Amino acid sequence: MVRDIRADGKGRHTTTSRQLVLIPGGAVVIDTPGLRELTLWHAEDGLDRSFADVDAFAWECAFRDCHHAGEPGCAVRDAIEGGDLPEERFASYRKLEREIDFVARRRDKALELAERKRWKQIHKQNRERMRFRGR
Repeated sequence: MVRDIRADGKGRHTTTSRQLVLIPGGAVVIDTPGLRELTLWHAEDGLDRSFADVDAFAWECAFRDCHHAGEPGCAVRDAIEGGDLPEERFASYRKLEREIDFVARRRDKALELAERKRWKQIHKQNRERMRFRGR
């Protein structure tokens, strides 16, 4: 069921039954009443399989702990600059990697606390820098 957009420009929740819609090209859309989000579970293994090209370049990096963010000898960055790996593909890889990390922090309270502590320290350093600059 489809309804008009409200006067304030926002949408309406009109789904009353589950529906699986096949999209040309092989994609699938699931319309489910009340479903607000999908969460990844146990996706760590699938990341390397789904992005085998990125993983193959990563194995060629000079350092095992390379974050592909400007380190010297980064084969992933070289592949992007050389046109062997599309920037958009690597951006998709990064996005999925961040989602996997987010889910891991939600499941593991120690990780979540460590992340909060890290951000608290970052904010504290920023405040100190601003004070030092006289602002």
